[in-house]
Amino acid sequence: MILVLPRSVCTALVTLSLVPWDAAFSPALTWRARDQVETDPDWLQVIPYAVLIDLADRPWAYRRTGGDDRLRARCSIGVGGHVEQEDDRGELLPTVRAALARELAEELAAYPRTMAGLIQPIAWINEQKTAIGRVHLGLVFALPWGMADPPQPRRGEGLEAIGFVDPTAITSAAGYEDWSLLARDAVRGRS
Repeated sequence: MILVLPRSVCTALVTLSLVPWDAAFSPALTWRARDQVETDPDWLQVIPYAVLIDLADRPWAYRRTGGDDRLRARCSIGVGGHVEQEDDRGELLPTVRAALARELAEELAAYPRTMAGLIQPIAWINEQKTAIGRVHLGLVFALPWGMADPPQPRRGEGLEAIGFVDPTAITSAAGYEDWSLLARDAVRGRS
């Protein structure tokens, strides 16, 4: 079971591509089987999407070598995934933070563990151009990377590290997925 939000309660979030995080938005948590909602635009699958930022304010990028065929070989600056029922903390933000911490542990060899549970989200991502985008709603987090070594994907996760990149290099022409373009803009706009 994964966390979904009915599109009907997300009207303000799905009218724009990028919407600042609003801590007042706290819908009831709804859980559905992933195969029941994967192609149903009436249910938006919530995805925490962490952008790892170095001291020079550059996001970490990687190329997908596995996972969903629709994203394979695309580049991304967001680490994250579905919110599973095991992440349930009763409220939206604590639940999404728990999922984010789990996803970071699954996908990266190491990460600043103390940060994942404390950082505030900065924006919602809504992308309606692709089949994936029409059924997912991203919640972007900017996670400062204070570790000496750059992030490395966990072995077997289907991610190939590119490294920290200049934000101007994150373009669709360079192979980045639409969510990464939106997340880049959200991270640039954070205060």
